[in-house]
Amino acid sequence: MTARLLMAASAVSVALGCGGRCHVVAPHVAQPVSASASLFGPHGETLTAPDDLEIVAHFTHDVQRWALLWGLVPLGAERTDLSELLSEQLRTARGDGIVNLSVGKDDGDTLFNFLGFIPLVPTRVSGRIEGDVVRVRRREG
Repeated sequence: MTARLLMAASAVSVALGCGGRCHVVAPHVAQPVSASASLFGPHGETLTAPDDLEIVAHFTHDVQRWALLWGLVPLGAERTDLSELLSEQLRTARGDGIVNLSVGKDDGDTLFNFLGFIPLVPTRVSGRIEGDVVRVRRREG
């Protein structure tokens, strides 16, 4: 019975990744940030179409989160504020906004998380944040 329970816990931990979770926010960025190819205003109105934007920089940023008890107990903050990271990217590239912002999980930690079925073994989730810094093309005339 114990062996079956151990095998079931192992299978569930590998299938689910035994990771963590994280809430991503960016409330203090002065310029618009969008997960799409356009820039939008504070009320959802389109500020610029993709044809009016010039990509001036692409950035990636890797993050890691650790947790115990199959991801139920985070070791560190559950909330990640990207305001400083995004503002720095905009300053460095002298951009008017960020488009194509994506936040994803890297599935490369499966072997490391195999032992995650043991409640007190910490598990790790790696993520990647990436996007394009853009400038609005100034139209002549």
